[in-house]
Amino acid sequence: MKNTALPRTLLVLATSALASACGPDTSSDTSGTQSESSPDTAMVASTADNSGATGAAFKPATLDMPGRPIWEANCKVCHGTGLAGAPVIGDKDAWSKRLPRGKDEFYEHALNGWGDMPARGGNPNLTDEQVTQAVDFMVAQAEP
Repeated sequence: MKNTALPRTLLVLATSALASACGPDTSSDTSGTQSESSPDTAMVASTADNSGATGAAFKPATLDMPGRPIWEANCKVCHGTGLAGAPVIGDKDAWSKRLPRGKDEFYEHALNGWGDMPARGGNPNLTDEQVTQAVDFMVAQAEP
């Protein structure tokens, strides 16, 4: 049987790199969303729309969560489309099978990678806190 984990992982990483390269130019943004001491986190850009990659609206209570812009910039490529089997944000059926495992397992997988998912969503510059905030945002979309 052919092992397809490496090619899929490379596809996920290449797609993530392409998506971040196509993101909004935040170099002239003076709104304070990027720390002067942390230029490598430029991928953590905020967006103003209220839609996911699939067009589903986010819950109003989660729009201001700190994990949303992190998810938008780093996780949306896969968790907005289902790329490489990732559970799509807001897909209650897909997440209902995972929610009983608890957030600690989600944090572990997001921080260190799992299957085809790269560690830290493919962005090694994200802090542990940023990663867990993105996880919290995704989980909030699946909870009743």
